[in-house]
Amino acid sequence: RLLAGDTSSDVIAAQAKVDAAQATVNQLSIIAPFDGQVLSVDSHVGDLVSTGELSVNIADMDHLYVEAQVDETDVANVKVGQQAEVTLDAVSDVVLTGLVMSVNPVGEVVGGLVKYTVRIDLDSVKDVFLPLGSTANVVIKVSDAQATLAVPIVAIQNDSQGEYVWAMRDGASVRVDVVGGVIVGDLVVVTGDLQEGEVLEVVARDGGFTAPNPFAGGE
Repeated sequence: RLLAGDTSSDVIAAQAKVDAAQATVNQLSIIAPFDGQVLSVDSHVGDLVSTGELSVNIADMDHLYVEAQVDETDVANVKVGQQAEVTLDAVSDVVLTGLVMSVNPVGEVVGGLVKYTVRIDLDSVKDVFLPLGSTANVVIKVSDAQATLAVPIVAIQNDSQGEYVWAMRDGASVRVDVVGGVIVGDLVVVTGDLQEGEVLEVVARDGGFTAPNPFAGGE
């Protein structure tokens, strides 16, 4: 304790003793660096623990994130702040949402292809079991959705002039040239002189006919 007449050096020495005692007390407890949930306890009283060895595994279940590997052909379109949807193979009926928080500018070779790590912070969900470390499927919204015209794949024909469909106009079947694009289920996105709502005619093909590639033009 300090007494009347003690000098400033006595005060400093006394504070140093207090700090040393507090440091000793602090070493008697393990204090987590953040609030979270204890996932596993790998060390118990009496165990010898080495530096860097995992003793207690904790996680903040209210702030989860996903790391996605994006191909070099797509990474230029990915920006911080874009919305994303995430599904997990382990919980297939749950769709998670989140935002892109970072894009690592340094790529790495994965399976012979250059990939870039994109971190997506997930929005908090309640009463849903989310297994950490599970495989995730990520869809990043890089632009606003645009209306497109799609037709059944079976309606598309192909000859030397390219792809086309038969549309019913004024009671007659009229050839309409189209260019096929992305396939979505049994439909293919097309461009050309075709209007929404038009009725298409599906022409039967003989057994020797090979279905056309909707991404290719010509024969």
